[in-house]
Amino acid sequence: KLGVKIIMQCRATQLVVTPAGEVLGAKAEPGGQAKYYKALRAVVLATGGFAMNQDMLKQYNYRAIGASTYSSRPWQVGDGIKMGQAVGGDLFGMEWGDMGIVAVKRPADQFTPTRQDPRYPQPSPSLNAGPIVPAIWVNKYGYRFANEALSGEYLSNIILGLEQGIAWAVFDAAAMGQDGGTAVCQLFDKDIDKEVTAGYVFKASTIADLAKAIGIPAPDNLVRTVDNYNKTAADKKDPEFGKASNYVAPIATAPFYATKIDKKINFTFGGLKTNTKAEIINAQNQPIPRLYGVGRTTGGYMARWYLTGGCTMGEMTTIG
Repeated sequence: KLGVKIIMQCRATQLVVTPAGEVLGAKAEPGGQAKYYKALRAVVLATGGFAMNQDMLKQYNYRAIGASTYSSRPWQVGDGIKMGQAVGGDLFGMEWGDMGIVAVKRPADQFTPTRQDPRYPQPSPSLNAGPIVPAIWVNKYGYRFANEALSGEYLSNIILGLEQGIAWAVFDAAAMGQDGGTAVCQLFDKDIDKEVTAGYVFKASTIADLAKAIGIPAPDNLVRTVDNYNKTAADKKDPEFGKASNYVAPIATAPFYATKIDKKINFTFGGLKTNTKAEIINAQNQPIPRLYGVGRTTGGYMARWYLTGGCTMGEMTTIG
């Protein structure tokens, strides 16, 4: 309605500044060709975070190194943050990000990205899911390590500390019968044999055979773990880790299943430091003339944790 022109497929790469540090505009690449755009009043950086940039994750957020990026967007590569840094912008909260749990680490040949753009990295081959319950999670040795119904942020930190970061969800046919399998993983096919054939779910007639299939070095460990869990699970109790009763059920109905679980990075919370006017500021807390930042390009809007759905509405209504 205001006559604003939106240019698609036009990646910005550099800010243009005067010798005095005032931002005049930006260099971009419409159609792959360099072009300069002059800003009438100011430049607003709103390019998202850096969850898809492995080099930046290694530099700033060690928890997310090697994490699944299934939930991330391909263009979250930190372009705006790097452009702001190049003209003196300070950073804030770069070690923070929204971590979670991914249900299945799929083989790459079984994965077709839903968002394809040759200019950007593609999401990891994984199936996204919330808490994988009813199931128990075990480490590479077949032992439980946490309350499986806790938040993905908390559980991802625990998985980070496991040896080789290996964790498995173990469940049975009864669990697969709940809600067509979605009680275990939201994106499982109702015919889980398709997942088994594809190679990212393992199936066996006994717990011992399942342990062998997923490479647990002492299969009896997993047998004992399941037996101990089942002693109280029939009464909806989990004295070992205190899992809520609605997530507790015996793992006793063959066939038995296991799928690898992993940490994931949804998006990053860190970025360019701004003041209350959304002006990007330098290390001396002075605003860079004619340069603003919003959203995940900036740091501190969410602090350390993603509290709940809709908690970004405050920033949207005050900053835009």
